[in-house]
Amino acid sequence: MKAKITPEWQKLHARSARSLLQAESFTLAAMRRTLRREIAVVVGQLAFVGDVAERHIKSRAITTIRQVQQSLQGSLEHDIRMGRAEARRQAYGQLQHELALVRIQLSRHGYEEPEHPDDPPFLDGITEEDVFQSTLSAGSLAGAWAQSAYAFALGAINEDSSIARAVARTSDMMAARIERTATVEAAAAFQDEHDEGVGWVGEQNQDAGWAGALFKVWNAILDRATCDICGGHDGDIVLPGFSFDGDEPGRVHLRCRCTSSLVFLPIHLTKTVPGFYTGLEDDEDAA
Repeated sequence: MKAKITPEWQKLHARSARSLLQAESFTLAAMRRTLRREIAVVVGQLAFVGDVAERHIKSRAITTIRQVQQSLQGSLEHDIRMGRAEARRQAYGQLQHELALVRIQLSRHGYEEPEHPDDPPFLDGITEEDVFQSTLSAGSLAGAWAQSAYAFALGAINEDSSIARAVARTSDMMAARIERTATVEAAAAFQDEHDEGVGWVGEQNQDAGWAGALFKVWNAILDRATCDICGGHDGDIVLPGFSFDGDEPGRVHLRCRCTSSLVFLPIHLTKTVPGFYTGLEDDEDAA
């Protein structure tokens, strides 16, 4: 189901995309710095191998790459964890803005302050999911880099060319994979934090008269890179706790930057006015 969203909500939804991109940029910048730094270590150590036997050159290259692989994995784990934490912080801030607008609209419909939703709790730290995902992703990236570095170094040895220059080229080769990882990790953490907050609000206010007016809406960026699935979902609304026909924003495909936002749609929303019981049926009262 789709619904027409008013300009004030559209403005907030555009902010959601900017918040996600900010978290992604934060993660990507840190990972790029780490990759450049660690590759520079390898290049520096292999730049002056000297005129020694080929087997010694191979051994030196393999040992150096293996050592840097371990350092690279540890540094990337830290970068991804911090990036996921930043994405969660951005998502929590986004939800706070959405709830502030919900409170404004509840007031317009006659709901007083005590009946407004509270902000969900925010644990400013790293979750177990963040630790697990950062370890998994960093290990994969470091392993992929090491395999490429081995291949480039051995190829240079066989061609009697510079090992250092060959390994330096792995920076460009890893660029797309680093970017993809930053996008995936930021989008996943952002969506998880937002969904957890929306779920908490729903649970805390499930008996409120306005709870049925809260929905999640799918936000797609709608640029040339937007796939047909994401474009088709843009503007879809579902109740909190439900999926969008089995799909989830940010998880449709690699580099998916879709988000979901909270939206308040007071369709047929009326506040119940307390009355009193007469003890008579409607027809008796009418008589």
